[in-house]
Amino acid sequence: MVKLEWGTKRTCQSCAARFYDLQRSPIVCPKCETVFEPPPPVKPRRARPAPVPKAAPVAPVVKETDDTKADAATDDES
Repeated sequence: MVKLEWGTKRTCQSCAARFYDLQRSPIVCPKCETVFEPPPPVKPRRARPAPVPKAAPVAPVVKETDDTKADAATDDES
């Protein structure tokens, strides 16, 4: 069971020994007496936005007018 007065469990960066920091500053490894320097906090990266799927181009709708109907009728009669 972890006791809060022992502090945080650390791993020495030089000898890899595990120890509690005993809430002391500076943190010193009890085995090799190296001063422990915690790594800087990592900044979270923003995720890239999801790519927007491109819509297929839609062909323009051509409405028939009286002129196009008349042209179609003359073509049929010829």
